[in-house]
Amino acid sequence: MQRKELKDAQDKLAGTQNKVKGLKTDVANAAETIEDIKETIKTCDQNVSEKAAKLEEATTNRDAVADAISKHVANPHDEADAKKAAYDQAVADQIAANDSYEIERKAWYDEENNNVALKASLPNAEQKVQDVQAEVESATTVRDNAKADLNQATADYSKLQSAKAKAESTKADEETAKAAYDSAKKALDDATADLKAKHDALMKAADLKKRSEALSYEDAMENDITDADFAYLNASTANVKALKLEALNAVDLYNAAYQRFPDAEAVYTDAKKVNAAAIAELAIAQADYDAEVKAEEEAKKKKAEEEAKKKG
Repeated sequence: MQRKELKDAQDKLAGTQNKVKGLKTDVANAAETIEDIKETIKTCDQNVSEKAAKLEEATTNRDAVADAISKHVANPHDEADAKKAAYDQAVADQIAANDSYEIERKAWYDEENNNVALKASLPNAEQKVQDVQAEVESATTVRDNAKADLNQATADYSKLQSAKAKAESTKADEETAKAAYDSAKKALDDATADLKAKHDALMKAADLKKRSEALSYEDAMENDITDADFAYLNASTANVKALKLEALNAVDLYNAAYQRFPDAEAVYTDAKKVNAAAIAELAIAQADYDAEVKAEEEAKKKKAEEEAKKKG
């Protein structure tokens, strides 16, 4: 609503300013018209004076021509022949003077009437200027009032805009504070949930530690663990039991082997001796064999040579 009133005030001021401008133009035109009328009246007065002088001159000329004609007419017989041409010329001059007189008289009469009409119109023009000046003053007052209304409307509009800006700023601050509150609340909720989780984990760990302290290795080796959180250790204890049993069996085997070792060592020593003797016998036998083979080969060779000689 404030924006519309401001727009109306601006339009009203603009219209008033245009009207004042137009009226000032009318005043200037009217003043110019008055000056033109005054100048025309001045010219007309001068023309009237000139026409009156010319009329007076024409009247004098006419009277002179008429007087000359009268003189010529009074003595027509004395100078009839000599003055005939002058008479005719005087008559023509009289006619011309009469025509000139009538022309100048009419011109003077027209100028006089025009001068009278212009002088009569001058008060109207002056009154028109006064009327227009009054309208200018009235329009100026209207313009000033419109300007005051515009200033007031502008001030009201500025105040409204300031209030709106403040409201928007306050709303933005509220939204910012709300966002900060929501963020802080979420952080608090997350921290509370995390704290609860950590507390629950701590309590669970403490309970687990307490129950773990109640466990015994020796008991676990003898009996299965029944606590669900530690039941997985039963597999390890079973494995330990099996390994322990294997170790015990290995010890037994070692002890038995260790006990058999001296007898086995004696048997081994005897076996080495027998083996050494066997190796010596083998060497002797091999040497004998090799000697017999060589002797047999030599005999065969010798026999072959002898037979060859016989055949040869």
